[in-house]
Amino acid sequence: NIMLHTKKAPTDDIHFRRALAYAVDYDTICEIIYPGSIQSKGPVPMNIPGHDSSVEQFEFNLERAKEELRKSKYYNDLKSYPVTLSWCAEAPEEEKIALLVQANCAQLGIEIQITKKPFGSMIADAQDIDTTPNAAIIFVSPHYAEAGGMLMTRYHSSSCGTWEQGEWLQNDEIDSLIE
Repeated sequence: NIMLHTKKAPTDDIHFRRALAYAVDYDTICEIIYPGSIQSKGPVPMNIPGHDSSVEQFEFNLERAKEELRKSKYYNDLKSYPVTLSWCAEAPEEEKIALLVQANCAQLGIEIQITKKPFGSMIADAQDIDTTPNAAIIFVSPHYAEAGGMLMTRYHSSSCGTWEQGEWLQNDEIDSLIE
């Protein structure tokens, strides 16, 4: 997972977040960094009851990333809004993902500032909306085999301030749907 902070500029803009999603080279991650893995389709793993196979699956597409970026309120001032991206020191493969994202985003004019963090520091950062980075690479597994539980810890407002929810969604409609 690359969690994107929805309350901090520039990742507070849906079009900017979508541009980032299109700038991820999923095939390289699945075939080279984590050989034999399968790109997730949505936030709930395919083998978990409640997985929705109709969820949009992003693909690596820099042209579509550019289209989304042009719709962003930050498009004309990208240099003023570098993106902070943390990766977990205990998972060295994540550095390769961070560097791949950084290289792809550079082609779009987006500066990615990468920080290697011990997991404990990532937990501490996530406890406050102001210290949570724009993006964090985190592996989140379901606590039990059921989609609702995973969605609760990943996206419900009650989980803000935990390492499992770096998005700071705080959205009543999403909370209600999860409940």
